[in-house]
Amino acid sequence: MERFVYDGWDDIPDLLVPTVFISKVMAVINGYATGDRYEPDALDKMKRLILAAFPHVSRNLTVDEERTIERLQCIPSYLGGMGSIADDA
Repeated sequence: MERFVYDGWDDIPDLLVPTVFISKVMAVINGYATGDRYEPDALDKMKRLILAAFPHVSRNLTVDEERTIERLQCIPSYLGGMGSIADDA
């Protein structure tokens, strides 16, 4: 069985920013569409994390969170940010 290894790092406070949260959820969904697989225990943990975070992110962004988004957009996605690789070229 092919295994997907996640070697990135996400800070929980960043994950609780609505825009970051939905970006990470979409990354998981896109991964499934391209063949990523998770062990059942890892998938259960991912689902619990998403469900636990959702009540904290289903709201409008604060001013500080808007600044966080701007900061994360300056970091390329392969380093855990929300910027694109093309932004670095």
